[in-house]
Amino acid sequence: MEDFALLEELIWLAEEKKIQVSFLSRKSNSLWSGLKGELSEHHLENYLPPPNDDTLIMISGRTSFKGNYDI
Repeated sequence: MEDFALLEELIWLAEEKKIQVSFLSRKSNSLWSGLKGELSEHHLENYLPPPNDDTLIMISGRTSFKGNYDI
C-alpha cells in the first residue's frame, strides 16, 4: 500500500463519503484485497463514472501506466 500517494487522506475522505475511490495495484500480495493488475479498458468502464460537469477523475501512476489511454 506504500505505492499510493496520499493513501491515508484518500481513505479518510472515502470513509467520510466525500469521495469514491478504487485502488489498483500491479504489485499485490496475499494481504492485498483491492483491484489487481494493469489499468485496462475494463477498469475504466467498470469503475469510473460517465463524464459530467460534477465529476473529477484523478489517476496517478507512471507515464507507462497511463500511456495507453487519453487521460
